[in-house]
This record gives sequence, structure tokens and C-alpha cells, in this order.
Amino acid sequence: SSTTTTLPPFAGDKESKSAAGPMFSTFGLLDNIRFAQREGFTRVVFDFQGTEIPWWDIGYATGPTFEGSGGPPVNVAGDAWLLLTLSSSGYDLSGPDVVTTYNGPDPVPVNTNSVTEVARVEDFERISPWVIGVSGGEKNFLVGTLADPPRVSIDIQDGPTRLMLPRPRRAGQPRAGMPARRSRARQ
Repeated sequence: SSTTTTLPPFAGDKESKSAAGPMFSTFGLLDNIRFAQREGFTRVVFDFQGTEIPWWDIGYATGPTFEGSGGPPVNVAGDAWLLLTLSSSGYDLSGPDVVTTYNGPDPVPVNTNSVTEVARVEDFERISPWVIGVSGGEKNFLVGTLADPPRVSIDIQDGPTRLMLPRPRRAGQPRAGMPARRSRARQ
């Protein structure tokens, strides 16, 4: 027998979302990607250098293979895929030398209740699409932005969690993993 737990209410939905303002109106240098399992959802956070929150667009896309304008296709683990396009780069091209601003893993292994991994499709001409692999099919999600440092956060709802509880024992039945007791009476 198993029990299904009830998760707290989640205000997100499965609809595509975009930042306010004109497309690619703000730009950010990617610094870090982090994630955390929260009660009822997984949070994926993209941190940026500077003061601007980059323009973003996110929605479910057909996967698991994604292709940019050049380079090899990227395969992303999961059952559904959120495509996040950022007006950002992991490279600072403003000076005479290229400076890498994102030194983290790619793909980023996540493996929480609702997210498998996060992978970059490409980083080209100030546009950086990333794919978030979602386990268990399309799930509701929310997008938030915060300043100081600038960041974009995506909360992906977990599905119902099934807890496997042991079956109640009947009198005289051994515990799971324990040998049955032998009668002490000798014959």
C-alpha cells in the first residue's frame, strides 16, 4: 500500500512567459547557475554580474535534442523541456581579451524531484538559450527576478510524491527482512 502526500498550493502554470520590455532590451553576463529542492518545487537560479537583469523568455519546447545556429546538437535528459532564452553570455567581450564569466558545469546535473539537468544550447551574439530537463512531463512553473545580484529564478512544481510505507504486520508475521521465528517446541 502507498500514500500520496498533498503538496502546498503552487501558483504557476504551463504557459510561456517573457520579461517585460522590448526583446533583448537588457543584457547580463552569466556568473553562476544554482538550484535547490524546496517543499513542492525545484528552484533553478541564473546569477549575473553587474546591475542589469537580462531579458528572458521561457516556455515548453519539443526535445530531447536542441540545436543552435552552429555546433553539435545538445541532448537533455527529461520527459519535458523548458527552453529559457536569455539575453546574456558566459563571456565578456567588452575588453581586448575574452573573459569567461561562467565557469560552472555544462550540463548542470540537478536530479531533484522535478528537474533532471540544465544544459546550454549555445552562447552566440548575446543570446544564450538554456534547456531545463523536467521529469514526469510538463509541470507548472513560475519565473521571478531579483536584484543585487541580478538573477532570474525558475520554480518548477514537483508532481505528487508517493511515499512507500510498510504494510501493517499481522500478528505472528515477521518484520520485513527478518527470518520467520521457529517454534521452540521440539518434536
